[in-house]
Amino acid sequence: NGEDNLSLGSYHLGFTNDLKHFVTIVHDRYPNLPIYLSGFSLGGNVILKYLGELGDSARDFNIAGAVCTCVPFDPVASQNKLATGFNRAVYAENFLSTLKAKAERMYIRYPNAFDIDEVRKCKTIGDFDDKFIAKVFGFKGKIDYYLKTGSKWWFNKIRIPSIVINARDDPFIDEDSLPTDDDVGIAPVRLIYQEEGGHCGFIANSKSYEDYTFDSNKTE
Repeated sequence: NGEDNLSLGSYHLGFTNDLKHFVTIVHDRYPNLPIYLSGFSLGGNVILKYLGELGDSARDFNIAGAVCTCVPFDPVASQNKLATGFNRAVYAENFLSTLKAKAERMYIRYPNAFDIDEVRKCKTIGDFDDKFIAKVFGFKGKIDYYLKTGSKWWFNKIRIPSIVINARDDPFIDEDSLPTDDDVGIAPVRLIYQEEGGHCGFIANSKSYEDYTFDSNKTE
């Protein structure tokens, strides 16, 4: 509805509280209904981390599966992708300006929660994560925040069948950081990596079912 979240901080890369609340409500109202989760970008990271947090207990909520797309699994490796070149000029600076504006409004309600002067000095999203997100949510700094919220480090705890789809040319994600079978371990997680697709940019020609940028048969 365009209104700010009134709670301090609102959300972050691994903030699963809202999802936990939603799943609990759905399960309580429809206890026999299987739940399937789907998320894109940050939302995909939240879902995968949430499934890792739940482990075997995900079945207690009747969660049956998940599909996530263009997930920033490893924010430590990918942080610099947003801070340089085209990404910074076109995307990051605009997004950062909206984050700083929200922080200004948050400061009015919570003046002692963080240093607004430090937030105003932020030049990159990484700076903002360090001076705002880390302070508000109790992380030691941005690296601590990234290490504790990146879904890559929760994969081996997932016990619900999940499909993850990413593009190797995603401008926001470092290709070398994409999870491997070693990261997945025994978890029932299927990794699908496309050569093209950018960040949530998989397209198709509506005139031909076969003409897809996303090749559903290509797996890794």
